[in-house]
Parts: sequence; C-alpha cells; structure tokens
Amino acid sequence: MPSVIHIIDRTTHLDMLMQVQLLAKPNENVVSMGVADNAAAVGLSPQIMHEPMSCARLGGYWLTRHERLEAQVFHAWSLRAASAAQGAAVACGGANVVVSVPYIANIQELDMLARLSCQGCNVTVPTRSWARKLLTRGALASCVHVLPPCAQEPQDKPSRRARFRKHLGINE
Repeated sequence: MPSVIHIIDRTTHLDMLMQVQLLAKPNENVVSMGVADNAAAVGLSPQIMHEPMSCARLGGYWLTRHERLEAQVFHAWSLRAASAAQGAAVACGGANVVVSVPYIANIQELDMLARLSCQGCNVTVPTRSWARKLLTRGALASCVHVLPPCAQEPQDKPSRRARFRKHLGINE
C-alpha cells in the first residue's frame, strides 16, 4: 500500500498543482476526481477517477472500493478534494487526511477548514497569518501547519532583471 495518495480536482489551484509536482514521490499516486484541466501545465498526469453524481465524497469512496486504491494518508489539494479524501479515509478504515489550500476565499471556507481540523485532518495554509485566523475560528493548533508557496528561481534571471530595471527606468 502506498503511503500517500494525492487528490486533485478541477478546482485545484495552479500553485497547488506545482506543490504536488514538487512534493509527490515517484511511487505515490496522483488522482483527479474528474478531469483537472490544468494538471498537464505543470507536468502532472493524474489517474482520472470516477466521481459518482459529481459528488467528491462519493468519489473518495469509489477510489477505495472500486479502484482498490488505499493509502495511509490522503493528501487533498483543494477544499473540494478534501471531501474525496475524507470519503476515501473512512472507506480505508481511518487513514489520515491532509488538506492543503493556496488561500482562503471567505469565512465559510475558513470555518470549513477549522471543522476539518477538529475532525483530525491536518490543514496546511500558505502563511502564518492564515494559520492564526484558523485558530481564532476554533481549529486545533496541532492540526494547522504552514506550507509556503513553492518558489522557483527564474531560468532567465538576467533578462528578467534587465527588463524590470528598464521598466523602472534604471540603466544597467
């Protein structure tokens, strides 16, 4: 049984797909609940999973019951994928769930993440500020973690620097 299955979906933000690309080990499955159109943009080729009635949680049950994919940890890379991860974890008999999001759009999402942490899910957010906001909404401190956005050094650093300096009116 693989240790981690990464779950993405059509709502997974490009930044999160880049994180999956950087963090997933070669032996770990990356699955998509339905089609994640932008996964190919970062070089991901996820296994497409059936999502009964377009319900992510049912998709999580399907993942383990019909596709026979099991793991110790289901890592969801969006709030919608979190439902699938929870369904899969229940079907596996209590696997761990990690939910990573690039930002929190509104108070409902903040409350949903706080509830997930109270259910034992580990929640990762990009900044300490978001972590503090989750804690004020009742999230468990032991389940809230900071995962900063991935950073890659620009390949064309000298030309980018020159363009930016020109834009600012600074001569080389």
